[in-house]
Amino acid sequence: MPSGKKINDETTTTATTTKKKKQKVSRSTTDLRKKSKRKHYSKLPSSSKHQRTNHHDYEDEDGTTSDFTATLTGKIFYYQSQLAYMISQIARALPHPVHTHTLEHRHIFSTASLVLLVLVCVFSLSLISTSFEYYDIPSYLRVSLMSKVREEYQNAYQDSLGFFTDITNEEWKLMKDRVKNQPKHNDVKKGLRSKYLDRNDARTWYQNNWNPDFTCPHELRVGGTGDGPKWVCDPHRIVEYYQNHPSNNENDGCLIYSVDNHILKSGNPFSFELAIQGIVGVGLQNCEIHVFDPHYNKDDHMEYTNANNEIPKGIILHPWGIEGTKDRSKGRTNYMTLSETVEHLNHEHRIIDIFKMDCEECEWNAYSDWFSSKVEMRQILIELHGTPKNDVDFFESMKDNNYVIFHKEADTQYGGIWQEYGFLKLAPEFFENR
Repeated sequence: MPSGKKINDETTTTATTTKKKKQKVSRSTTDLRKKSKRKHYSKLPSSSKHQRTNHHDYEDEDGTTSDFTATLTGKIFYYQSQLAYMISQIARALPHPVHTHTLEHRHIFSTASLVLLVLVCVFSLSLISTSFEYYDIPSYLRVSLMSKVREEYQNAYQDSLGFFTDITNEEWKLMKDRVKNQPKHNDVKKGLRSKYLDRNDARTWYQNNWNPDFTCPHELRVGGTGDGPKWVCDPHRIVEYYQNHPSNNENDGCLIYSVDNHILKSGNPFSFELAIQGIVGVGLQNCEIHVFDPHYNKDDHMEYTNANNEIPKGIILHPWGIEGTKDRSKGRTNYMTLSETVEHLNHEHRIIDIFKMDCEECEWNAYSDWFSSKVEMRQILIELHGTPKNDVDFFESMKDNNYVIFHKEADTQYGGIWQEYGFLKLAPEFFENR
């Protein structure tokens, strides 16, 4: 065989072998990519791999979204890895700091450092931003995913009827235990049925009975100091509640009742109402504030306005007080029961966020109608005057209707015979063992 032909055959054989090796490597790489892609897409639900229109496609048998969460996490990790790669390439391209003696190097180093800093910030925020902004995730899935994060706050949220959103289950358990275990009466020192002792001495009776058993994390005195202002349980949560529970009905917003006597002749009229309006008015455009005063009349109004005063905007003043069914037989035209008031103002089946009452002893005959008036009163802020015979029934009724005491304050100006109380309504489940 001629030597030239032998050389050509060897060259052809070598080229063919090299080509086969390249094809083998290419096939191996392709198989690896396909295997990786299959592994990635295996995390997706079995129906459609790209578009989802039925939320059940994302759920496991137990109703969770673990498959979708795993897929979303995989996508997030992919884009984060791409960012990390870009950052590493920029970092490698940076000139060494000791070589920045030339003007060109200084410009490159400064510019690249700035770009690197921006990318680091993007990388840090990518876990959240790519989760909900980059991907077109349906709103119901956002709620489902976020609910997993909020599980540690679920007990407080449910037991408070949506009022508390940031108290952990562990903290809430401690608060439940306190309400359950704290004695209502001083039976240890006074003996059994001590609640019936000292009934003619209001200061002593209140010292030994019905003390606060609940704490609001951000309780606030609204309206300043002195007589008239009240302690309110976390008033900022009123705004949060309606922001988290929007309604298409404009009449379903914030609602406040304030029952008073001679409000126009008080030393600081509307101090509480204006202060609470300033708090809830920041986040809520529509918060109704109704003031009830049985002594409000045209003469008082003229005297008030002639002194360059006016009823504050956004506050509705009604010329009647709130009485109980027991007093309805008196036939007073300047009083209505709470049920009559709610029906007259078309507030049935609404939440009264704050029910404030200071009506000089009318509370003892009025409270029995509160819980059958087709409204739910979330907070009751009340000044109690003396200790009449049914004061025990009053507190027991508050307890039976799922109210806790978050505030108690003696009116020291009158020697403690009057007491300011703050009550907060919770769900029945709060008082059950769980």
